[in-house]
Amino acid sequence: MEHKKYSRLYKIQVAKEALSPGYKGMEYLSAEKYGLKTRTVIYWKNIYKEHGEEGFKRVQGKRRKVTRYDLEKENEAAAKRIAELEEEVQILKKAAAFLAKIDRE
Repeated sequence: MEHKKYSRLYKIQVAKEALSPGYKGMEYLSAEKYGLKTRTVIYWKNIYKEHGEEGFKRVQGKRRKVTRYDLEKENEAAAKRIAELEEEVQILKKAAAFLAKIDRE
């Protein structure tokens, strides 16, 4: 059994077609059209639904899977950035109030 490699753009094309209204629930039609196994079309479709085109990018020869650790790190970074921005807003509010008092005097 020969293992074929397909380009990222080819996989995206097949996945988009499998998700189109005319093929919804009929992945076997896309599989027949492209000469693929139905499970391959379903697999690519699910990757595209879950991760979009980014799901087909490769990192060191393997598709990068998003792990819980990755999501937690991203969430921590976002929470830190939100806290910084909230602090900045408070500083700007105080500065605006201070400047408003100076203009009146």
